[in-house]
This record gives sequence, C-alpha cells and structure tokens, in this order.
Amino acid sequence: MEFVPTELPGVIVVKPRVFRDDHAGTIEAVDATLVRLLMENGYVPVLTPPALAEGGVPINVDGDKLALELAEALRAEGLLFFSDTPGLLADKDDESTLIRSLDVANPEEALAVAAGRMVVKVESAVKAVERGVGQVIFADARVERPISRALAGEGTTVRAGVVTT
Repeated sequence: MEFVPTELPGVIVVKPRVFRDDHAGTIEAVDATLVRLLMENGYVPVLTPPALAEGGVPINVDGDKLALELAEALRAEGLLFFSDTPGLLADKDDESTLIRSLDVANPEEALAVAAGRMVVKVESAVKAVERGVGQVIFADARVERPISRALAGEGTTVRAGVVTT
C-alpha cells in the first residue's frame, strides 16, 4: 500500500486490516512534524494508539510499536516504557527477579525471558536500539516520580553493549 500524505502533519498513515470487526493496522510511516513543532515550543505531546488510515478511517495500532516508530522518527536518545512491574522480570510473578539490563546483541536471550505483554515491549525495545535510539528503559508506572526514577537507573535498561544480568 502506498503512503498517501494527509492534510494534517503528524498524522500516522497505516495499512488497515480488520480483525473481528475492529479496525486495526500496522504503522507504515510517521510524520513527526507536528510532534517536533510542539516539543520545540515547550509542549509535551501525549499520543495515543488510535491513528488515521488512508481516507481518514480511524484504526487502532499497538502503543509500543507506535512509541518505537515515533522514537526513531524523532531520532530520540531514549525511550521509556512504563507498566505495572518494576521492569522486565525473569519470573513474571516475582518482582524480586528484576533484570537490570539487556544487550540487544542477544535479542533471542532478551525475548526468551519476556512473557505475556512484555514480548511486544522487548521486541520494540530491541528494534529501537538497533535503529539508533540510544537506550530503552522498562520502568514502574506505579511509583512516585516514575520518569525521574527511570532516568536515575531504576528498571531494566536495554541498549547495545551492556552486560545481561
């Protein structure tokens, strides 16, 4: 399917597919013009997975994949993924099994420990680093000051050349 620019900058154009009568799609292109403009002028844009397909049809896309594509389009130095765990866990039911770091040189190892909803997050994190995003952090959204804590090193850091623990 060919990319068709829309009249609105920042609109994500996707390839629609229908699943169980719901509109869903995969991201084919991101125009980060509007997001970049907002950020350059001191705004913090908040984006959600609903996107517009060709013809202005609203569809749903995966939020983790949207974050990956946007981070790449913005040439971001980092990407933060928040969830209801302190990061990637070796045992999804035991928060004391936090994995502090993952090396994208071993994506199979990283994916081997991911379970459930974390699989897509790990896949997106590995792709983000491979595409030039400096690092990805999986962090806990349940804590006070989650962004500050993630940037201070709490959670799981995914980047090239780290020791997997």
